[in-house]
Amino acid sequence: MASAEPFDAEHPALSRRRELGATSARSLLLTVLGEFVLPRPEPVWTQTLIDVLAELGVEQKSARQALARTAAEGLLVSDRSGRRVRWSLSASGRRLLTDGAARIYGFGTRTAAWDGRWLVLLVSVPESRRQLRHRLRTQLAWAGLGSPSPGVWLSPDPDKQDARRIPRRALLAAAAAAGVL
Repeated sequence: MASAEPFDAEHPALSRRRELGATSARSLLLTVLGEFVLPRPEPVWTQTLIDVLAELGVEQKSARQALARTAAEGLLVSDRSGRRVRWSLSASGRRLLTDGAARIYGFGTRTAAWDGRWLVLLVSVPESRRQLRHRLRTQLAWAGLGSPSPGVWLSPDPDKQDARRIPRRALLAAAAAAGVL
C-alpha cells in the first residue's frame, strides 16, 4: 500500500487520509477473513494472513496493525504456538462476517413487496460521548439503516429486530464500561 502522503496545506483533511478510493488494510483483512477463514473451522497463521494481504498490496506493518485492531475489537482470537500465532474468528466475528456474506451474496434476490411502512429510530448521543456515537453510527449503517439527518435512522424494513437492539446494546455496553451498571 502507498505510504502516507506528505502534509497538504491546501487540503489538510485529505492529507491525513489514505488516497481516495484506496481500500484499507482492515477492509481487505475482513474480506480475506470472510472469504477464506469463515468457511473453515481451522485457525490461520499470522504469516499466512500477512502474505495474502501483501499480495493485495498491504504492507506488513499495516497488515499486523489491522490484525491487532480487529482482535482488539473482539472479532478475532489468537492462539500461540511457540513464537507463532494462529487466528480464529470469535463468535462475534463469525456473526459479523456471516451477516455480511448474507447481505453481499443476497443482494438483488427477490424480497417481499414493500408494505409502505418504515422503521424510524431516534438516537441522540451528546458530543461528549463521541466514541459511543461513532460506534452506534457504524453499527446502524452496517445493519442497513440510513440517516437523513443527525440522530434519525430509517429502514424500509420495520421488522428489522437487529436494528432495534443496536442502540440498547451500545448504551448498555457504554454504561458497563463506565461502571454505571
